[in-house]
Amino acid sequence: MLPLSTYKIARRGQGTIMKYHLFLTAAILTVAAPITAHAEDDWRGNLYLGASVTDGNANETTISANGKTEKDLSMHRIGGHVEYDFQESDGTRTSDEREVGVYYDHFLNEKWFINTSATAEQDKVNDLDIRATGGLGLGHQAYDREDLQLKYIAGIDYVHEEYENVDPEDTAAAVWQLDYEQKFKDDAYRLFHNHKVTVPFDDGFDAFLADTETGIKIPIHSGITASAQVDFDWNNDPAPGVEEGDTKYIASVGYEW
Repeated sequence: MLPLSTYKIARRGQGTIMKYHLFLTAAILTVAAPITAHAEDDWRGNLYLGASVTDGNANETTISANGKTEKDLSMHRIGGHVEYDFQESDGTRTSDEREVGVYYDHFLNEKWFINTSATAEQDKVNDLDIRATGGLGLGHQAYDREDLQLKYIAGIDYVHEEYENVDPEDTAAAVWQLDYEQKFKDDAYRLFHNHKVTVPFDDGFDAFLADTETGIKIPIHSGITASAQVDFDWNNDPAPGVEEGDTKYIASVGYEW
């Protein structure tokens, strides 16, 4: 439900683009729905709320919320995530970001899988009206243990971007993604690092995007967990007047299940 409603924010003039993403999301949900109905495994995920101090294009305290969920279904895996950051200082909006996405993995064997995904995001302070992506890739689950999770995906994304006062752009891009989380000292703390690098085929590294999250989680009690992380995002070809890099230092408390 989240991805379908989120795509409605795109402009009506981009009907062809939105139909593509609606089709991709519908395909993911269509495949996932019947196998979900017969699956016995529980969903796992988390939801975090917290405050952050930013530097870069916005330099104030913000309120942030993010969550993700995932379910294993024999040779299949489905999941999604949502993120939101908003900041207002003296009546002026200095941060307004949101992102939502879904993915579906079909495992070819114990380690290798085919990944399909769709995301939509906005960053109004940095003049990004909409960035919608849909992709296909080959993934490898290097570790899938109780104490260690590590996977990486290489693939191709279709990217549609609309910035204020700039003509919309559509491109294909190479994508590299890595997700890591590990427990230490009988789950006294957990370290994690996630990143995604997008390199457009037409402009190459002159216009690449990099999104990273690195941090630590400390379980408190019965799923309640404290988290501290650094998010660093880089756009090598931003809109005019916007800096390439943004860094956020986030401390939050959440619930994991």
